[in-house]
Amino acid sequence: MKRTLISTVLLLLIVSLNLKSQDTNKVYPKIQKVVVYQEDAQIEKSITVSLKKGFNEFVLAGNSNVLNTKSIQFNNNSNYSIMEFTPYIQFVKADQVAEEKLSESTRKRVKIIKDSIEILEYKLVEVKNYLYSLEKEKKTLENMKVVSYSSAIDSMPKMKEGLAFFRDKMTDVNGLIQKKQKEMENLNKTIIDYSSNLKIILQGDENDNNQDKSEYYIKVNIYSEKDFARTKIDYRYIVKDIYWSPIYDVNFISNNENVRFTLKSELQQVTGEDWDDVKLVFSTEQPNSQGQFAELEPTYYTLRPIEVNKIPVVTPIRSEDVETMTANSVDAIISTVSGISVDDGGGTARGESGMVTYVNGVSNSSTQEVKKYKYATEDNNSGLGNKMLGKEYEVAMNYTIKSGDKPKIIPLETSTTKASYKYFSVPKMEKVVYLSALLSDWEDMQLMSAGAKVYLDNNFIKDIYINSNSIEDTLNLPIGREKRVVIDRKSDKKLVTKTGFMSSNFETTVTVTINVKNNSQSKVEIKIDDQIPVSKTDEIKINPNDLSKANYEEKTGKLTWNLNLNALESKTINFSYTVKHPKGANLSFN
Repeated sequence: MKRTLISTVLLLLIVSLNLKSQDTNKVYPKIQKVVVYQEDAQIEKSITVSLKKGFNEFVLAGNSNVLNTKSIQFNNNSNYSIMEFTPYIQFVKADQVAEEKLSESTRKRVKIIKDSIEILEYKLVEVKNYLYSLEKEKKTLENMKVVSYSSAIDSMPKMKEGLAFFRDKMTDVNGLIQKKQKEMENLNKTIIDYSSNLKIILQGDENDNNQDKSEYYIKVNIYSEKDFARTKIDYRYIVKDIYWSPIYDVNFISNNENVRFTLKSELQQVTGEDWDDVKLVFSTEQPNSQGQFAELEPTYYTLRPIEVNKIPVVTPIRSEDVETMTANSVDAIISTVSGISVDDGGGTARGESGMVTYVNGVSNSSTQEVKKYKYATEDNNSGLGNKMLGKEYEVAMNYTIKSGDKPKIIPLETSTTKASYKYFSVPKMEKVVYLSALLSDWEDMQLMSAGAKVYLDNNFIKDIYINSNSIEDTLNLPIGREKRVVIDRKSDKKLVTKTGFMSSNFETTVTVTINVKNNSQSKVEIKIDDQIPVSKTDEIKINPNDLSKANYEEKTGKLTWNLNLNALESKTINFSYTVKHPKGANLSFN
């Protein structure tokens, strides 16, 4: 039986090799390069073909079903002229696509394997049917009276005759069953081996229904003045369904004044075609977005009431435009120092509710409102930042980005800049010192507006957000807590019973002592913020006493000290203020 099976397969192979495959003009160009823009991408493809003199027609297959047909462009070639091209949508199965991409000799091999599998599967069905009949025959033998009801047999000779017949037939049937089971086992193994070889040739796409899809075919008519054995067809088109966003790794190294910025792209594409081993270029431009030349229109003035909160214009904010802040607003400001998160590590956060810290003018997620402006501002810039217009990043190595796969992180560029370091603390809110890096030359790096991960000596510290549209000369990047610089704050209040013999007012004098110590082996500069209360009523008066040479903002009550501490040096700040208030006033003195 095994010899008959092998002979049948070999006969099929000989017949198949003599089959002449049909010529086809359908070709699958390969993606060579992808330019990724803000919202879409440009796919650049090429295919090498042979041309005969005169007209040649090709069908360029494997194109994305989300391509913009108006964006299709063919590169000029001195060997031929593109007479016309027509894009049209086509539904294709995955195994069909896989086979069409193979060479002619490999397609012949695939056909032989498929035909062989078909014959083997037909033979397998025959064996299964025969085996089913044998099982039925065995069941019938087991139900014979001579076996099941031996007492019903009339005579001993008949019983012996029946048992002999049962033994002979059952032996034959069991032998055939065993033989057919072995034959079925060999057929299954051979089918599995053939199928595995077929899957390898088709690169795993065989009968993968998840890969069945619609795609654009481009029928192109080419005229050539002579025969060419090999020439290239190059073309490109724009596709949508591209998603990418910039992210930064910001790495600070101890005892090093340089900070390293590594720009990465988080890229995902669902264009319906895989990008296999392609060159990637990321561009901050958007194609066909050059705009239109503007013409001046008459400007008319009129007098009418204006609702302040509904003016969507960008207006510079002057200090006199800022409304008077409440005490809560001041608390919100000093709870976040230059964008630094002040999380005490115990689940309590002041000013950011545990979310990411935003740097240089980008509001954090605190529910408190820090400032109210008389003029609303509107940012029409994209997330990449207006300063990045026209910049391209060419990725050093080729990448494979499968359609529909999870986002892939791709490094784009590494740059460095010098940083100076400053410490910040708001001991009234928490007795913690934070370290921040000040970048004076940050604009030279042309940073994008993007999220960033901060590292110190390659150890992750926190997430922040960089606003590249900031108008600040110096970029302030928070690094994290500094345990080598410690700070403590204590307050003491002294109540004076009355301000005068006939007065019903009382005086309370509050004295605050702040101790700061540098336990590191290097000099540090630290900015300390505190405050004294601000009165919004004539019945309560605040009188600053000794403020220890603080920078005092009378409007907000904010106190600021900038101290320089040498290695292992300590300093003490003492300030006080007096509050005149009615008896029974419920005031907080801290």
